[in-house]
Amino acid sequence: MIAYGEAPHGIVALPDLLEQHVEDACDQEVRATIHVVRDRLLLPEPRHDLETSLHDVVCSALNISLGGTLGGALTIRFTSIHTDRGTRKILWIDWGVVGTDEPLQRTQLLAWLRYHVQRLGAHCPAEGRIVATLCVAASAPGCRKLGAFLERGVPDDVARTATASYTALPELLPVQRSDLVDYLEHHSSCPSCQIGAVADALLHATGGRFEALVERIEAVEHREQTWDRLARARVHDPPETLDDEEFR
Repeated sequence: MIAYGEAPHGIVALPDLLEQHVEDACDQEVRATIHVVRDRLLLPEPRHDLETSLHDVVCSALNISLGGTLGGALTIRFTSIHTDRGTRKILWIDWGVVGTDEPLQRTQLLAWLRYHVQRLGAHCPAEGRIVATLCVAASAPGCRKLGAFLERGVPDDVARTATASYTALPELLPVQRSDLVDYLEHHSSCPSCQIGAVADALLHATGGRFEALVERIEAVEHREQTWDRLARARVHDPPETLDDEEFR
């Protein structure tokens, strides 16, 4: 799975947010059917032969001994994940975030996809599932190029096989009001009567940039600011007027 976006929109924090989302979404009933374990790996440097380097990192993480096989090591890894009978085991291999200081080249991204789809996917034990993720932080032009490449430039034999396939998530964009309201309601100390006003004020001040939103929310949670002051931040703004229009 490939995720991408500009750094201010939260791509750097996305792996941890995904883990939190899995925890929040998996209630007791869901936990009886699936169990997700996250293994964090570092993308190797240098990247001139990335497929080989990726395999070396995976083999090291799985402690493959001399004469051992990838399939055998994956079977052992899944066996070490203790669950109740009937629970599907999911091994999440998190390769972290690639930043703009060391940008990925097209051939390197294809190598990353090829390794996971054609090689790792072919050795996944039948009783489990492997999900590998790579997050890419890029500039706005870089995101446009990457999005176009992921949509049209990945060869079919790299994109999917009989045992594995890749998914490209939509570009990570500024936080939407509905998502911010949901977060304030369920994951913050903001009083319910102020959530709407706080959300509007935060979006007005930050333009929905994830990192800026986090900074302002944490300032309140750390008592450096108050929800009331945030909610009143836009009181003196002139009301927005919209022409009456038809939606057709």
